Amino acid sequence: AKSMTRNSAWKTNKKAVANGELYREELGPARGKVKILTTKDPCSENPMPLAPSDQSLQVRLAPLRAIVEQALENYLEPREGCPARLADAMRYSVLAPGKRLRPILTLLAAEAVGGIPQSALPAACAIEMVHAYSLIHDDLPAMDNDDLRRGLPTCHRKFDEATAILAGD
Repeated sequence: AKSMTRNSAWKTNKKAVANGELYREELGPARGKVKILTTKDPCSENPMPLAPSDQSLQVRLAPLRAIVEQALENYLEPREGCPARLADAMRYSVLAPGKRLRPILTLLAAEAVGGIPQSALPAACAIEMVHAYSLIHDDLPAMDNDDLRRGLPTCHRKFDEATAILAGD
Protein backbone atom coordinates (compact mmCIF):
# COMPACT_ATOMS: atom_id res chain seq x y z
CA ALA A 1 0.00 0.00 0.00
CA LYS A 2 1.28 3.44 -0.85
CA SER A 3 0.05 6.89 0.10
CA MET A 4 1.84 10.00 -1.16
CA THR A 5 2.35 13.36 0.46
CA ARG A 6 4.30 16.27 -0.91
CA ASN A 7 7.35 15.50 1.22
CA SER A 8 7.45 11.74 1.71
CA ALA A 9 6.13 8.39 0.58
CA TRP A 10 4.79 5.79 2.96
CA LYS A 11 5.71 2.25 2.01
CA THR A 12 5.37 -1.20 3.41
CA ASN A 13 7.48 -4.15 2.40
CA LYS A 14 6.95 -7.87 3.02
CA LYS A 15 9.26 -7.91 6.04
CA ALA A 16 7.63 -4.81 7.49
CA VAL A 17 4.14 -6.20 6.96
CA ALA A 18 5.14 -9.46 8.65
CA ASN A 19 6.46 -7.48 11.61
CA GLY A 20 3.48 -5.11 11.56
CA GLU A 21 5.74 -2.08 11.09
CA LEU A 22 5.56 0.92 8.78
CA TYR A 23 8.55 2.60 7.19
CA ARG A 24 8.86 6.04 5.64
CA GLU A 25 11.15 6.58 2.71
CA GLU A 26 12.15 10.20 2.33
CA LEU A 27 11.93 11.65 -1.17
CA GLY A 28 14.55 14.31 -0.50
CA PRO A 29 18.34 14.02 -0.79
CA ALA A 30 18.68 12.21 2.55
CA ARG A 31 16.79 9.07 1.54
CA GLY A 32 16.46 6.24 3.98
CA LYS A 33 14.02 4.01 5.77
CA VAL A 34 12.90 5.03 9.22
CA LYS A 35 10.77 2.79 11.44
CA ILE A 36 8.11 5.04 12.88
CA LEU A 37 4.96 3.39 14.13
CA THR A 38 3.48 0.36 15.83
CA THR A 39 4.12 -3.26 16.70
CA LYS A 40 2.21 -6.12 15.07
CA ASP A 41 -0.25 -6.26 17.96
CA PRO A 42 -1.23 -2.77 19.15
CA CYS A 43 -2.69 -4.33 22.30
CA SER A 44 0.55 -6.06 23.27
CA GLU A 45 2.15 -5.25 26.61
CA ASN A 46 5.13 -3.44 25.06
CA PRO A 47 4.01 -1.53 21.95
CA MET A 48 6.60 0.63 20.25
CA PRO A 49 6.26 4.37 20.88
CA LEU A 50 4.72 6.52 18.17
CA ALA A 51 7.87 8.62 18.04
CA PRO A 52 11.49 7.73 18.78
CA SER A 53 11.18 9.74 22.00
CA ASP A 54 8.84 12.20 23.67
CA GLN A 55 11.54 14.81 23.30
CA SER A 56 11.67 14.47 19.50
CA LEU A 57 7.88 14.78 19.34
CA GLN A 58 8.05 17.95 21.43
CA VAL A 59 10.79 19.29 19.17
CA ARG A 60 8.57 18.65 16.13
CA LEU A 61 5.47 20.22 17.71
CA ALA A 62 7.08 23.27 19.38
CA PRO A 63 7.37 25.40 16.20
CA LEU A 64 3.79 24.53 15.23
CA ARG A 65 2.58 25.49 18.71
CA ALA A 66 4.41 28.84 18.42
CA ILE A 67 2.81 29.51 15.00
CA VAL A 68 -0.63 28.74 16.40
CA GLU A 69 -0.06 30.91 19.49
CA GLN A 70 0.99 33.87 17.35
CA ALA A 71 -1.94 33.45 14.99
CA LEU A 72 -4.40 33.24 17.91
CA GLU A 73 -2.93 36.44 19.35
CA ASN A 74 -3.33 38.14 15.96
CA TYR A 75 -6.94 37.02 15.62
CA LEU A 76 -7.71 38.26 19.14
CA GLU A 77 -6.28 41.75 18.75
CA PRO A 78 -8.79 44.29 20.08
CA ARG A 79 -11.18 45.44 17.37
CA GLU A 80 -13.13 48.67 17.06
CA GLY A 81 -16.57 48.28 18.59
CA CYS A 82 -15.60 45.41 20.89
CA PRO A 83 -15.73 46.43 24.57
CA ALA A 84 -12.33 46.16 26.23
CA ARG A 85 -13.63 43.90 29.02
CA LEU A 86 -15.06 41.45 26.48
CA ALA A 87 -11.84 41.46 24.43
CA ASP A 88 -9.86 40.81 27.63
CA ALA A 89 -12.13 37.89 28.55
CA MET A 90 -11.79 36.39 25.07
CA ARG A 91 -8.00 36.69 25.15
CA TYR A 92 -7.86 35.35 28.72
CA SER A 93 -9.74 32.20 27.78
CA VAL A 94 -8.37 31.46 24.31
CA LEU A 95 -4.74 32.30 25.14
CA ALA A 96 -4.74 30.41 28.44
CA PRO A 97 -1.90 27.87 28.69
CA GLY A 98 -2.61 24.72 26.75
CA LYS A 99 -1.10 22.09 24.49
CA ARG A 100 -2.84 23.34 21.33
CA LEU A 101 -3.17 19.76 20.05
CA ARG A 102 -6.33 20.41 18.03
CA PRO A 103 -4.87 23.18 15.86
CA ILE A 104 -1.54 21.35 15.57
CA LEU A 105 -3.36 18.24 14.34
CA THR A 106 -5.18 20.43 11.83
CA LEU A 107 -1.87 21.74 10.47
CA LEU A 108 -0.40 18.24 10.36
CA ALA A 109 -3.49 16.92 8.58
CA ALA A 110 -3.09 19.58 5.91
CA GLU A 111 0.55 18.57 5.49
CA ALA A 112 -0.34 14.86 5.40
CA VAL A 113 -2.60 15.33 2.40
CA GLY A 114 -0.03 17.37 0.51
CA GLY A 115 -1.27 20.80 1.50
CA ILE A 116 0.63 23.71 2.94
CA PRO A 117 0.12 23.79 6.72
CA GLN A 118 0.10 27.61 6.75
CA SER A 119 -3.02 27.58 4.55
CA ALA A 120 -4.85 25.59 7.24
CA LEU A 121 -3.96 28.10 9.97
CA PRO A 122 -7.32 29.93 9.92
CA ALA A 123 -9.16 26.61 10.31
CA ALA A 124 -6.72 25.51 13.02
CA CYS A 125 -7.34 28.70 15.00
CA ALA A 126 -11.10 28.37 14.50
CA ILE A 127 -10.97 24.86 15.94
CA GLU A 128 -9.04 26.12 18.97
CA MET A 129 -11.52 28.94 19.47
CA VAL A 130 -14.46 26.53 19.35
CA HIS A 131 -12.65 24.41 21.93
CA ALA A 132 -12.17 27.49 24.15
CA TYR A 133 -15.85 28.34 23.73
CA SER A 134 -16.82 24.86 24.90
CA LEU A 135 -14.61 25.18 27.98
CA ILE A 136 -15.98 28.61 28.87
CA HIS A 137 -19.57 27.42 28.61
CA ASP A 138 -18.84 24.14 30.40
CA ASP A 139 -17.43 26.07 33.38
CA LEU A 140 -20.48 28.36 33.75
CA PRO A 141 -22.65 28.13 36.89
CA ALA A 142 -25.54 26.64 34.88
CA MET A 143 -23.25 23.79 33.80
CA ASP A 144 -20.34 22.56 35.98
CA ASN A 145 -19.87 25.80 37.94
CA ASP A 146 -16.09 25.32 38.03
CA ASP A 147 -13.90 27.87 39.75
CA LEU A 148 -10.60 26.86 38.13
CA ARG A 149 -9.48 25.82 34.66
CA ARG A 150 -5.85 24.72 34.25
CA GLY A 151 -5.09 26.19 37.65
CA LEU A 152 -6.45 29.64 36.80
CA PRO A 153 -9.80 31.22 37.66
CA THR A 154 -12.44 30.35 35.07
CA CYS A 155 -13.65 33.11 32.79
CA HIS A 156 -16.87 33.71 34.74
CA ARG A 157 -14.89 33.93 38.01
CA LYS A 158 -12.23 36.26 36.57
CA PHE A 159 -14.75 38.52 34.85
CA ASP A 160 -18.45 37.76 35.39
CA GLU A 161 -21.01 35.32 34.05
CA ALA A 162 -22.47 37.62 31.39
CA THR A 163 -19.02 38.51 30.05
CA ALA A 164 -18.05 34.84 30.02
CA ILE A 165 -21.14 33.93 28.01
CA LEU A 166 -20.35 36.64 25.47
CA ALA A 167 -16.65 35.68 25.38
CA GLY A 168 -17.60 32.10 24.63
CA ASP A 169 -20.11 33.08 21.99
